[in-house]
Amino acid sequence: MNLKYKTVAVDFDGTLTYGDNYPKVKDINIWAVIALIAYKRAGGTLLLFTCRTDFALEEALRECSKYGLYFDEVNRTTQKAIDKWREKHPHSSISSKVSADLYIDDKAYPNNITGIDWTLLSKELLKKEGM
Repeated sequence: MNLKYKTVAVDFDGTLTYGDNYPKVKDINIWAVIALIAYKRAGGTLLLFTCRTDFALEEALRECSKYGLYFDEVNRTTQKAIDKWREKHPHSSISSKVSADLYIDDKAYPNNITGIDWTLLSKELLKKEGM
């Protein structure tokens, strides 16, 4: 895989949806889904990192699967990233912060001001290393 962003973490409410309707799921952003599916097909690792738990999380995952969007991990770092960290830092514990090359969240700057431009972001997600 020669993607610039090998692992991407994405929020759910307000990021993969048009609004924050927690705990319900409605108004899935199809442009977000299309961009993330293309990223996965290009070889990227996709993490869902959300505050949702229990039934609300199951509902979000079920809704994403209706569109063919699946995640490599949910609310956790991949085992590969954990192993790499432990190899590099054998005497350090593992943080609860998710490990990713790019975080997509409606509450992150500048998205909290301008909104997420999924057309621009979809191009960014497919960039190759060195670009």
